[in-house]
Amino acid sequence: MINIEYNGTANLTTDGNNNETIFYRSFVPLKCSNGAMNVGGPLTITCLSTGWSQFPKCVSAVIPTTASIMATMPQWPGLNPATTPSSTVSTRCPYYPDIFNLTHGYILIPLVFVYPADSTAEGWVQFSCLPGYTIDPVDGKFQCINGVWSTKPRCLKSGSRCLLSQILAFIEDRTQTSGMRIVGTPQLVPLPTELGVVTNQSHVEFQCIDGYMSVGGPLNITCNADNNWSVFPRCQLISMTTTMPGAQPLCAWNPNMLFIQNGMVSNKDNIFIVMGSYVTSGSYIDYVCNNGYTFNVQIGARRQCQNGAWTTVPECILSSGSIGTSTTSMIIASLTTTNIYNAPRCLGTPSVPNSIVTNSTLYNFGHNQYAGHFYFACSSGFNRLETSGPLHVICTSSGWSSLPICIESPLCNVGLLQSALVNVAIVRQNLNSKNGGILFGGTIELQCANNYRYDVFSGPLIIQCQSDGQWTRFPKCIAN
Repeated sequence: MINIEYNGTANLTTDGNNNETIFYRSFVPLKCSNGAMNVGGPLTITCLSTGWSQFPKCVSAVIPTTASIMATMPQWPGLNPATTPSSTVSTRCPYYPDIFNLTHGYILIPLVFVYPADSTAEGWVQFSCLPGYTIDPVDGKFQCINGVWSTKPRCLKSGSRCLLSQILAFIEDRTQTSGMRIVGTPQLVPLPTELGVVTNQSHVEFQCIDGYMSVGGPLNITCNADNNWSVFPRCQLISMTTTMPGAQPLCAWNPNMLFIQNGMVSNKDNIFIVMGSYVTSGSYIDYVCNNGYTFNVQIGARRQCQNGAWTTVPECILSSGSIGTSTTSMIIASLTTTNIYNAPRCLGTPSVPNSIVTNSTLYNFGHNQYAGHFYFACSSGFNRLETSGPLHVICTSSGWSSLPICIESPLCNVGLLQSALVNVAIVRQNLNSKNGGILFGGTIELQCANNYRYDVFSGPLIIQCQSDGQWTRFPKCIAN
């Protein structure tokens, strides 16, 4: 990328096997070089659920002048046929010092010959516009055609403008920003020719700190089409003893829970954070072990919030050499050593309806005999029957271990959800439907509409369809 430099250390997480695949929420911090400004996407490129975020674009913040452009153009001292192009004076166009000036614009491509002796020129230039302006016509070309210049392009005002002083005053006022912090680098795109304003590409993202929750406008402040900033957010202190009537108990949340010894996170999309430092019941994290390690089969690869408490932290244990005396560990160890033929063998391979295989190790000895183990995950809309086998299935001396059973989760009622969408705006949603209902795990994130505020004693602003077919407690927005 041109005019762009690294701005710190990149956080690019892979699974250790395929370095071409980057995990969700990995990021690369960048900055514009000296003398350049960003007119593209955020300067921190982030891996989103839909792919990479829009890339930034850093362009020179110095407006080229006619003099500086002319210094790079070929200039012919005379009309000697041996030293000049094969053109005649009659086909050239008049040249004067300000002919290539463009209000709110600059020359992008200069392909023109200038003849100072008779003040003529031939060729063409292509103009471009500064941020906040659009070139008209779209090709931006200004061309000499048979002694006549084409119509000169112009830069038309486009997009909205917002006052820089307003957002800076909000950021610096600790009475308004108490309980929140800025996420990443603010994207404030100035207009070089209009002091004190920024373009509609500008935005600043905030986050409520632990113990606070959002009760105002959206946490991502943007410059709107009406030339005003979006409603400024507000984060309110939440008592640690606050409860939400009718809601399932929440679990305490700490970002350090994303890290385990000898392993890493493989899926964190199902963590639903509320009030800054809690997650809703049913939230879970999936992990993957580093090369040479495998999960303790008694614990599994997932940690989940259940009834106000987290399940046991998954454990990655050495999968070769001396790893203890448990039968499961010894079997897994034998699968990764040269002594593979001593591993237990089973007929066929296990099949679990309504599930997918997330990881496996399998050896085929022929005659339908196999050794290995599988990690299953129930498909969307299904969850494991508590009394069935674990999601980790292994070949033992007595055959495949007990299989899990994935049962269809009850559907959540669409009508009940629609009844809760009062005085709110939808921020984002991930709802999958079936037979007129919503599948388990579906979520919808809301924010209060203008002139309404969040009732902190109602349900969280992220509504989730739970495994029992019930919605989490609905939020309530009341008039200011």
